[in-house]
Amino acid sequence: MALCIVSCGRQKIWDKDPYRGPTPAREAYIGPFSKKCIEYEEHFYPHSYRILSARYGFLRPEQEIENYNITFRDPEAIPNGDLINQVIEQGLVNYDQIIILGGLLYREKVRDVFSQAAIILGLQEPQIIAPLEGLRIGQQIQRINLAIEDNIPIDA
Repeated sequence: MALCIVSCGRQKIWDKDPYRGPTPAREAYIGPFSKKCIEYEEHFYPHSYRILSARYGFLRPEQEIENYNITFRDPEAIPNGDLINQVIEQGLVNYDQIIILGGLLYREKVRDVFSQAAIILGLQEPQIIAPLEGLRIGQQIQRINLAIEDNIPIDA
């Protein structure tokens, strides 16, 4: 059983509409890479995906969020302990395979918190797959487009 996680994006709906209130996570991230990753998740993993936010942690697609501008490099980013708790509380530790679409910082964060959650619960660590690792952003978007067109996941 696989869970797909994508990183949040710097470009958000509030950049275009500053007066917009709380917005579902799937609609909040409007950058080309974020939109493409969410499209991928909804195509291949419609019931088992999360968006990883440096402010909120592991977001469900329908979860409403407010505007923020934080990365995992910022001291006010969500602490690892909170992320580990979310992994446990949301039952994300029950997935045996985690597909991560995102940059190095997000891949490392996912690997770390899932490893720690598994240790805490005495479970086997899930397999972490980063199918876009090593590709430039344009190449990543091309791979996602091709996967959706061909209906073959890039992580297969």
